[in-house]
Amino acid sequence: RDRHPDLPAHVTLHDPDSPVSSYALIEQADAVLVHASTIGLEAALLGKPVLVSADVHYRGKGFTRDVEGPEHLVTLLDSARTLRLTPEEHDLAITYAHLFFFEAMIPIPSLGERWRGKPFFRVTDARELVHDRGLKAICDLALEEAA
Repeated sequence: RDRHPDLPAHVTLHDPDSPVSSYALIEQADAVLVHASTIGLEAALLGKPVLVSADVHYRGKGFTRDVEGPEHLVTLLDSARTLRLTPEEHDLAITYAHLFFFEAMIPIPSLGERWRGKPFFRVTDARELVHDRGLKAICDLALEEAA
């Protein structure tokens, strides 16, 4: 809103605390344009074509239309009404979502979250961290990659 205060009348911004359901918007959309949001993955799961403008984790996985620049975005938006998610793309989205939400998440009991994106350590002494199997797994992965 601050960067683009003069949006056209047909463009509406919805903040995270908006009472409007993202899923209701997806149902009504021909295609979904996201910058960096998991809602793009969720839209693909619901069978909608997704245009991705940022380097999100699901970009380039075969089920999104990855925006390569302003002209490409205009082309994609011009064709939004005719874009379709193929059955193969939908299957890829389902497979990716399963891997992302159920296989790739590593629980870290030592961390809490006051609000989304603001973690804090629950431990009172750093020596307690050696008992956190999730944190150990992440450190092991980092050391393996560094080797």
